[in-house]
Amino acid sequence: MSLTYYSFSDRKDGFGAQFQTLIYSIIFCEQNKQKFLYKGITNIEHNYDNDPNYINEIDEIMNIKKNYATMTTFKNNDVIRELPFNKLINIIDRKFDYYLSTPAFQRYKNIFWQNKVKHNFNNNKFNVAVHIRRYCMAVDSGCQRQTIPIWYFENIMNMIRQKYSNAQFHIYSVGDIEYFNPLLNPDVELHINENISTTFIQMVSADAIITSRSSLSHVAGMLSDGEVYYIPFWHPPRKEWIIIQ
Repeated sequence: MSLTYYSFSDRKDGFGAQFQTLIYSIIFCEQNKQKFLYKGITNIEHNYDNDPNYINEIDEIMNIKKNYATMTTFKNNDVIRELPFNKLINIIDRKFDYYLSTPAFQRYKNIFWQNKVKHNFNNNKFNVAVHIRRYCMAVDSGCQRQTIPIWYFENIMNMIRQKYSNAQFHIYSVGDIEYFNPLLNPDVELHINENISTTFIQMVSADAIITSRSSLSHVAGMLSDGEVYYIPFWHPPRKEWIIIQ
């Protein structure tokens, strides 16, 4: 008997955008009683060090390959149908809170943490991950998005300082470290140009996260159990996220 699987069409975006689409695909398939198949990532942007192991590292972070059907599961008489990317994104984004409240998403969150340590800081502080997405670097040719001013993040951090006297901020970004000098403070740690695995897992496990206009921190916010300070862009927030205008 042949089986029908659903997968999303290949993309060439960065880790955040591809991971987001995979999570959306898993939720959509399970909610509609369809079988999701992970074909694997073949092209990915933002591998700044040209690390040949980068995709394997991404697979380890997502923990999808070991927990869902893959091409090794696929038989000759089985069928793969592609989920149209734009249609899928629109369906999930329109009912974002609903889909992220489903058993399918909670099941995936549990799978995500299966191969990771959830508490990464152990410093008796209120740890805040700050994702600063740098745009239009030389390696990002064709980028059209506008950089968020550094003072914008500083204002959000000051707001959190007033709320939590023991706040400890962790800045995650790429580029020249001098760019982040305006944010330096005894309660600030810089994590610039660090490993993607450490960066993403710490963003998810922090007590709070400040997102950028980026799928990377948007997905981290989705998986987080902490406070999410959301800077608006084209993917919506959850109803409990704190919207920064």
